[in-house]
Amino acid sequence: MTLTPSTNLIDETEAAKILCVAPGTLRQWRHHKRYPLPYRKIGRLVKYDRAEVEAFIASGRQSGQVPVDD
Repeated sequence: MTLTPSTNLIDETEAAKILCVAPGTLRQWRHHKRYPLPYRKIGRLVKYDRAEVEAFIASGRQSGQVPVDD
């Protein structure tokens, strides 16, 4: 089995920017298992898959919103 590095892995600073939260907030979420946001530990590094971060954002959308007419 050959492992290839994923170009979609981002660090916690980049994930925090995408989510509009502080990196410390992500650390708290991981520690308390507050939200189902998957992450990977590579040694001491914490990495997030960009697609999973985007899916996490999409899963939080409210379906009861009224669309705005143009």
